[in-house]
Amino acid sequence: MTDKIIVITGGLGFIGKHLIREVVLTNPTKIYVIDDLSNSSENDFEEFKEHPVELIIHDVSTKLPDLNTSIDYIFHLAALVSVPESFEHPLRTHQVNETGFINVLEFCKVYNVKKLIYASSCAVYGSSPNVPLAESERVVPESPYGLTKLNNEYYARFFHQAYGLESIGLRFFNVFGPGQKPISAYAGVISIFMDRAKKDLELTIYGNGEQFRDFIYVEDIARALIAASESQVKMGVYNVGTGKPTSLNDLFQTIAHIAAYKKAPIYAAPRLGDVEKSCADVSRIENDMNYSPTYSLEEGLLELYKSIKN
Repeated sequence: MTDKIIVITGGLGFIGKHLIREVVLTNPTKIYVIDDLSNSSENDFEEFKEHPVELIIHDVSTKLPDLNTSIDYIFHLAALVSVPESFEHPLRTHQVNETGFINVLEFCKVYNVKKLIYASSCAVYGSSPNVPLAESERVVPESPYGLTKLNNEYYARFFHQAYGLESIGLRFFNVFGPGQKPISAYAGVISIFMDRAKKDLELTIYGNGEQFRDFIYVEDIARALIAASESQVKMGVYNVGTGKPTSLNDLFQTIAHIAAYKKAPIYAAPRLGDVEKSCADVSRIENDMNYSPTYSLEEGLLELYKSIKN
């Protein structure tokens, strides 16, 4: 990243801000942040004003703005990421996630970008019982959101074959950490649980709580994005998780212990699009990029709890 010119779409979002903090430490020449502020505000940009970072307010579902400079890397994080919202608004999900991705690919072609690193999702796997899930697993998404992420992987492969564009898609599993807003439609279960536990409010678990997830701390996600950009891999998709499953019941118990929460959870019917079992096989990214996460679930939860208290 040193002396490079970088574009980060969705840069003021939850993951994007953590990525910017990591990238500025590498002394890039310039970082262009493209964000439509739909899930953030210009106040989120304040901490970056002393760095070579420029904010461009723009919706990626329309053609990306001209920058009149060479571009080395693009990190594409802009998306609508709520599974329930994608059922309610499939057209808008398509416009932002798929049309937006094609706009980014066209931008890469015009600017001869060295490499594109983009956010895919474990949602592409659907409800496969073959956990841990390897990248070779059959992909059968069960939501409009998951479908858009899978289609993006196909588009990336086509642009590599047709135009030589190097790209790596990272199939994020369940990301959590400081800055994930519990009131947002895009909030993860951890941010909601932690916020409600801190406020001593009732917690709801959808389903029987035995469904499990692979929770990964957001700083490990930022490190994976940078590792992908610096790797020799020219094309592919990779899981990014811990490889360790955690049931929602166990998650609840851990958060209750950290936050000294005494109430019992409320159980409700499962939600449309919820997956029963999800855990990553992370051997491929470990082998190809020498990458592995550094935070355990409890370490990440403690960091999140400290950030909320502060």
